[in-house]
Amino acid sequence: MKIFFWQEFVSPHIAYLIDRIASKRIQVNLVVDKLITKDRKQLGWEKFKLFFAKIIYFKNIENKFSKIFYLKDSINICQGLIFNGFIQNVQNYLRKKNLNHWIIMEKINDQGLKGKLRKLLYNFLFILWKRKINGILAIGSGAAEWYKDRGFDNKKIFPFAYFLNEEILKTKSSSTINRKFKFIFVGQAIKRKNIDLLLDALSLLKEKEKEKIELEIIGNGPLKKNLINKCNKKLPKIVTWIHKIPISQVPKKIADADCLVLPSYFDGWGAVVSESLMVGTPVICSDKCGSSTIVKASKFGYIFKSNNRKDLLLKLKKTIIKGKISKKKREHIKKWANCLSSKAGAEYLIKILEFAMNNGKKPLPPWEIKK
Repeated sequence: MKIFFWQEFVSPHIAYLIDRIASKRIQVNLVVDKLITKDRKQLGWEKFKLFFAKIIYFKNIENKFSKIFYLKDSINICQGLIFNGFIQNVQNYLRKKNLNHWIIMEKINDQGLKGKLRKLLYNFLFILWKRKINGILAIGSGAAEWYKDRGFDNKKIFPFAYFLNEEILKTKSSSTINRKFKFIFVGQAIKRKNIDLLLDALSLLKEKEKEKIELEIIGNGPLKKNLINKCNKKLPKIVTWIHKIPISQVPKKIADADCLVLPSYFDGWGAVVSESLMVGTPVICSDKCGSSTIVKASKFGYIFKSNNRKDLLLKLKKTIIKGKISKKKREHIKKWANCLSSKAGAEYLIKILEFAMNNGKKPLPPWEIKK
């Protein structure tokens, strides 16, 4: 088995999975346009180094496709199907030569008029591509069903996730018994993340309830200034803002909280949800977050109806009533969240590829396997 992953840049959401597969003595190459982008640096992302897989720059091979694809049994896993930079050129070549071609994609946002147009676009794309694609690794709640509805063969669709560094599971909480119940949000201060809704819901808590809580927000973006003003007006002395921290420090911050909240209008996945469960912190997220699938499977948290302030408020209150997370409960959550590690993801992907080659029984995603 020889595997090529094709991405525009090295993403830690995929890179640990890639390296884990390569550690099993499977030849794995990650082909990228660059190591990291400017906008990701601004979000606190760091350059990533692979220890077992090989990183190849696309510019060094773009005129040498025939040499790269000399093995007919090579497996190519491409990020996305359209609007994905140089990868589109690669996919056109794979299609032309009838070579093994997989795609890894989140569910597409199909809300509103733009969403309806995206549905039509992907209906058309799959008419052109479905016979040339060996399988889809469908990331997020409802993603597998979404691609099935676009006309793709359900036998070739596999629910998938962003599997993260298993070292996150070793993260220790330094939270103290005496401090207040701590909510945390990690993400960009942009409209899609819907931080406004979280602030509005918390502001509706009774004064006695507010005295028991605090909220830490880690992130930056165009709405930050307005949101800080709103915090000062509606939630004085409750909210702490952190402009930016390295991505490697995020798990520790989440481990020191009692509940992570992701109130997004839409998120293809939402890796902070995986990180939160892996450090033993329960989650509240909207039903439009792709990672709601693991919150539901884990039963460690709540899912609320997207952009529904009343429903979010109810889930916040229930979480506060449950109280702070004990060390024993945190370890219980972390034990379940082993299924979100790069090790679990690598084993799952290998089973998927073996199933595609040999048939047999279609593998279940690790978070759906009964323990």
